[in-house]
Amino acid sequence: MKLFQLTAFSLLLLGTTIFSSCEKDDDASDKPKEHVKGDIALTGAQSVPATTSPATGTLWVSYSEKTHMLDYEFNWAGLRDTIIGISIHGPAPVSYASATVKQLLPGFTNSATNLKPNQAAYPYLGGSYKGSVLIDGANLKQEELLNMLYYISIRTKAFPTTGEIRAQIRFR
Repeated sequence: MKLFQLTAFSLLLLGTTIFSSCEKDDDASDKPKEHVKGDIALTGAQSVPATTSPATGTLWVSYSEKTHMLDYEFNWAGLRDTIIGISIHGPAPVSYASATVKQLLPGFTNSATNLKPNQAAYPYLGGSYKGSVLIDGANLKQEELLNMLYYISIRTKAFPTTGEIRAQIRFR
C-alpha cells in the first residue's frame, strides 16, 4: 500500500509540474489579423457573362480584422465607354453570375486625361481609384469577405449591368 501511495504521489507531483509549466502560448489565431493582396487582375473575362473588352486593371486590397476596414486601390485602362458606376458586389464566388450591389464607390472620376497616343480608339481609357469601406457585419460581412465572395465591378455605358471589367476581392 505504501508503494502504491508513493507511486500515486510521484505521478501527481510529476503531472502538476508538467501542467504548471505549460503556460498558454500567445495563439496567433486569437489576435486580429491583417490581410493584404495585390496584383489582382481586373478583366472582362471575369465578368459574367464574360465581356470582349480589351480593358484591364489591377486591384490591391487590405483588410484589418481589428478595425474592420477594407482598403482598396485599383487602376484600369482601355475601357470601351464612359463609366457609370464602380461598386462592390456579393456574395458571389469567382466566375459566378452577377450579384447584388453591396457598396457603391462614390467620388471616382473618369480620367480621360490619362490617354496615351496608341489608345486613341478607347477614349474612356482609365485612371485609378482608392478608398475604404467598413465591413460592418450587416451589409458587408467579414466571413464573406475572407471567403472571396465579393468582387469589384466597373460598369460602363457599354456594359451597364454586369460591368466591363471585374476582379474578385481575395487575400490568397
